[in-house]
Amino acid sequence: MGTLAVATLFIIVGGSAAGGVGITLLPDYWQHLGAVFPPQHAITLVRNVIYFNGNNIATPLIVLGLYALAGGIVIGYLGRWQPVKRVGATAPSDTPDAADVPAAPTAGPKTAVRVLVALAIAGVMQCLFTVNYMSSAHEPVATDMPFGTVSPSPLLAATRSNLSLKVTQYANEQAAKEAIDRAEIYGALIPGQASNTLLVVPTLSDVAPLDLAVNFEIAAKKLGHPLSVKQYAPHPLAKKDPFGLVVSLMLIPLLVGGYMASTMLRTVTGSATGRRRLTALLGFSVLAGLLVNLVVGPWLQGYPLEKCWIVWPILSLVIAGVATVAAVLQKLLGAAGTLVTVIVVMLFGNPSSGGANGVPYLPAFWRDIGPFLPPRNAYLLLRNTIYFDGHGTTQALVVLLLYLAVPAIALALLDRFRTPEIPVTRETEAEATALTVPVGGLP
Repeated sequence: MGTLAVATLFIIVGGSAAGGVGITLLPDYWQHLGAVFPPQHAITLVRNVIYFNGNNIATPLIVLGLYALAGGIVIGYLGRWQPVKRVGATAPSDTPDAADVPAAPTAGPKTAVRVLVALAIAGVMQCLFTVNYMSSAHEPVATDMPFGTVSPSPLLAATRSNLSLKVTQYANEQAAKEAIDRAEIYGALIPGQASNTLLVVPTLSDVAPLDLAVNFEIAAKKLGHPLSVKQYAPHPLAKKDPFGLVVSLMLIPLLVGGYMASTMLRTVTGSATGRRRLTALLGFSVLAGLLVNLVVGPWLQGYPLEKCWIVWPILSLVIAGVATVAAVLQKLLGAAGTLVTVIVVMLFGNPSSGGANGVPYLPAFWRDIGPFLPPRNAYLLLRNTIYFDGHGTTQALVVLLLYLAVPAIALALLDRFRTPEIPVTRETEAEATALTVPVGGLP
């Protein structure tokens, strides 16, 4: 429960109110709430030290220092001054006999090794998160961005010297727009005698429209060619999602909800399988998908409301796929199965999704592994269903259905043949550490 409380307060609530893209861009409620928790002050401290010569860091230092001091005092009291009690034993009375007092656990070599191993795992996970999320997103440079044109143009050739484009020629402007409607290209150049028109697509990427506009405008100025930039999208972004971030943000609760559901069931039942385990996970996925859908759609209006009912089964599919994968891994590996799920889904899957930036902005390694993992397929299925009428979703849907069907069949077989179970004991409580990493990098 302590781990869950920390994850809820400092990562889910505190992380959401951190204001990484700018504290003043947060709603008033989140601005004030974030001031209570460390993440907002940590971001302010690091940013001001790096970019503003350490100005205006007194408040962050005081708040973070108070958290450290208060935590140290509580740990010192609980671990040094409070009477020690064995887990599962009767607490010492006020005037105990020596024979009645349970011996305190001694810190021997085995305990020291376990402590070192636990800290080493935490350190490795932290480094993996840092390396993976930074390497996949810290320098968004497009590679072979799909782009359309109606006819050859010196403006296009000049732009390609600075921006990597994979160009497809179309018969006319209408054909290029139809390709955009199918989510096939990130923009199109319509050359003309009096002026050139650049079409950009804000629903495909939050970075590409600006990247395309800047590079084409530089080339147009150099060549002396007139250029106008116009946004084009079959369905415009929702008013409360002007930068196209909502679909990426939705991935995090879906992925986390999947492996947390399986983990919590295993913890409370002591088993990774059971007669109704698969039914329980599927039922949870349907209800959890509905709740996420109602929050993001009708309540917060993060996407067009007319897409509400088609989005619900997609959200449930993503949750169910991750949950069944986690359940199988937990059955085969015990508590380590949760850790493996987090590594596959959060450490490698989420950074390789492409997110709001778009797949062309991923480095080669992340572009290559993304099609085989749930997050990218979940993102493409959601985005193309909401903004492109379901075009280009076949592969993503098939992959996600395989992630649901194959583990579900494996889980049913493991349950049917009563394979050996790795018991859930106090020694396996390390799986709770997986709950401390529910949020990866926000887009």
